[in-house]
Amino acid sequence: WQPAGEATLNATDPAVDSMDALWESLCSQVILDDPSPIDVNTRLARRMQIAHLTAQVDKLTRDHQRAKNPEQRNEIYAKLHKMKRQLEELQGQ
Repeated sequence: WQPAGEATLNATDPAVDSMDALWESLCSQVILDDPSPIDVNTRLARRMQIAHLTAQVDKLTRDHQRAKNPEQRNEIYAKLHKMKRQLEELQGQ
């Protein structure tokens, strides 16, 4: 968050060539802190998916630490490993 007096919006991105692109740019700046109007919905969905996967990884890590049964522990580890790979792929893009 930024104080209202310090928040500014930038409309000088070269990709802003229409009112729709300007709106997308303003939304992108407010939500993603990036003035580019390109693929705002895709970037927002990716950001939400990263947040969801991060929460899942944290939960599975705690579950793995608490699990006593080796079979259950191995199953949780496999899920955890899969989620971590998905998270790395998303963050690498």
